[in-house]
Amino acid sequence: MAYDKEKSAAYYKKHSERYKANRDKNKVAAALRGAKHYKENKEKISIKNKKNYKENKELYAEANRGYYKKNKLEMLKNSKRYRIEHQEELNEYWKKYAIERREKDSNYRVKHLLRNLIHNSFKCKGYKKTSKTFLILGISYDKLIEYLNTNEYGLNVFDNDIDIDHIIPISKGVNKEEIISLCHYTNLQLLPSDYNRYIKRDFEWDKNHFEDWLKINNKN
Repeated sequence: MAYDKEKSAAYYKKHSERYKANRDKNKVAAALRGAKHYKENKEKISIKNKKNYKENKELYAEANRGYYKKNKLEMLKNSKRYRIEHQEELNEYWKKYAIERREKDSNYRVKHLLRNLIHNSFKCKGYKKTSKTFLILGISYDKLIEYLNTNEYGLNVFDNDIDIDHIIPISKGVNKEEIISLCHYTNLQLLPSDYNRYIKRDFEWDKNHFEDWLKINNKN
């Protein structure tokens, strides 16, 4: 029998609501089966996913980079909107996270102490050449200020809402010696607080990403 396109279209139109109802019903049933399966096998699925991620980490990273490249402007806009709408919640979350992490992780405590040491040195506007800060940073206070202020974005240490950022995050250090070495002045730079605290955080420096952010936020 020859295929009658018009007759087939008319039949589908006549019964389209029934087809749609069955399709929706099947979707719901499939979702319920999936939810039940996940609930019953949550631990096994979690182990399997972690193993898969570990074995294919570079593929996942490449996929994420590709997605970001295609959607970076929209992602940056959404990120800014979310931070503005949930600022208090985010502040409370990171405060609680830091307290709990310091209690459990000795390396994290070292990182926290070093950050405070450097922060307090700037707050006091100076440190001695015999101080721990000088030994860690490897440069005098005046020279450090000059070094940090020499940047292509016109950022200044004493501007409002400016952070001193570790180019390679100190979170990458796996022991006390590595953490201290990442606090050397050559691994420091200035960044706007919004970008450093909510976007970059513990990720490594990405110049193109930062410059995209500057354009979106009309900072430059």
